[in-house]
Amino acid sequence: MEHMNGVDRRRVTECVSGGLRAVRPVSIEDIAPGMYVTVLREVVECVAWWALDGPWSPVEMARWERTPTKSGRPLRVIGVCVPFVLVERANGLHRTLDVRRHRLAVLPGRFGAESFRRLREDIERKDAKERKDRDDD
Repeated sequence: MEHMNGVDRRRVTECVSGGLRAVRPVSIEDIAPGMYVTVLREVVECVAWWALDGPWSPVEMARWERTPTKSGRPLRVIGVCVPFVLVERANGLHRTLDVRRHRLAVLPGRFGAESFRRLREDIERKDAKERKDRDDD
C-alpha cells in the first residue's frame, strides 16, 4: 500500500492506464496537508427572483453547478477542518474552500507539485520584470 501523507493513494485519485493520468473527485476524508488539489465544480446559489409573486411569497433558492474559470489550477492543501480546506495558490495567497460548495480533485503524481512550482516561478519572473521596469523609469 503506497501512502501519501497518510492517505492510501489507491483510494484517492490517481488513475493510470496506458500512461494517461486523470483526476477524480475526492472526498474530504481523503484530503491531507501537502496534497495538491484543484476545484472541478462549484455550486452557486441565489434567490430565484423569477419565482417571486409578491412581497409575501416564499423565497425559493435556485442552485446550479458550474465549472470555475480557474478549474485545473493547482492548490496546495495547508489544513483541513471539515467542511473547510485551507489552500495556498501559486501566487502565495491563501483561500478557504467549503467542500459543500466546491467539488475537489487531487492532482495525480508529480503533476500537482510540478505545475504549482512552475506557476510560482512564472509569477516570480513576472514580478521581477515589473520591479525592474519600475526601477528603470
